[in-house]
Amino acid sequence: LAKSFGAKFLEDHRFNGLWSAAEQRTHAKALLAVIKDVYIFYGGRCLASQPSGPIADTCVAEGKSVSVGRLACRPEEDSTDHGCVFAELRSCTSKICDPFFEYARLQAPIPLLQTRTERSKVLGRCEEFSRLSHALFASLGYEVRYILDFTDHVWIEVSLKSTSDERQQTWVHADPSENVLDQPLMYETGWGKKLTMIFAVSPWQVEHVTARYTADYEATVKRRRFSDQTMANALTAVNTRLRTDQPEPRSGGSPHMLSRERSLTELALWGGFLDGTDTSANVNV
Repeated sequence: LAKSFGAKFLEDHRFNGLWSAAEQRTHAKALLAVIKDVYIFYGGRCLASQPSGPIADTCVAEGKSVSVGRLACRPEEDSTDHGCVFAELRSCTSKICDPFFEYARLQAPIPLLQTRTERSKVLGRCEEFSRLSHALFASLGYEVRYILDFTDHVWIEVSLKSTSDERQQTWVHADPSENVLDQPLMYETGWGKKLTMIFAVSPWQVEHVTARYTADYEATVKRRRFSDQTMANALTAVNTRLRTDQPEPRSGGSPHMLSRERSLTELALWGGFLDGTDTSANVNV
C-alpha cells in the first residue's frame, strides 16, 4: 500500500471516528480519487509484447483487442495468493502488434497492487477496482462491504456518519471505477440501467439493498419476477448458513480454488460477474 499510495497519504486518511460527517466524506473521496490516479481502468487495449522500433508507440497508442475465450491462469499467477479466477485470451486487432496475449483476472489485494509495476498500472475493470478499494478502506480502519449489481456492475459501500444525524452511521455508496461517492441513483438515472437485484456482501451477511439504488423499486421487482417474500426467505437461508457453516476444505486442505480446477460452468458464472459492461467515461486503456 505504501509503495502505491505513499505512507503519509495512508496515515493522513486513516479512519478517525472523531471526524465530522463532512470530514469523513472528504477522506473517503480522497481514497477513491487516489486509486483512479494511480491505476488505470482496462478498456481492451492490446497488452501483448510490443515490437521494437518506431512502430512500438503506434501499437501502444492505437492497438485494441477482442476477447477470444478463457483459459486457466499462468502457473505463476494460478495460486491462492493471487486469486486468479481465469485469464482472458485476447487477440490484438492491429496488424503491427503481436496477435495474442493473456489478461489475468486477479482478486487478491497484493497482486492487484502489483499491477502498478507488473502491468503498467492497468488494474482491471470494476471488479478489480472494487476489490482493491475494499482492501484499501478496510486496511485503514473503515467498515466496508462489497456491492454486487446483477445487471453487470460492482462497487463498495463505506460506513460513515450520517449527514442528518452524526450520532448514526449509514452505509454510503462508493464507486471506485467512477471515483464517485454517495450518488446511488447514478446507474438508473445516469447510465439508464434497468436494475433488478443489488446485494451488499460481507463475510457475515448478505443484504438486499436494491431500494437504495432506484427511484422505482416496484419496477425492479417486476423485472426480477419474484416477490419480496421469496427474496427474504432466500436471504434468511443464506445468512443462516453464513453464521453457522464452516467452509469445507478442498483436497490439500485449502478452501480456495485454482483457476485450472474450475469447471466450464463456474467459468461462465464468474465471467458474467467479471465481464460487466461499464458505461463509464473513465476508461483509460
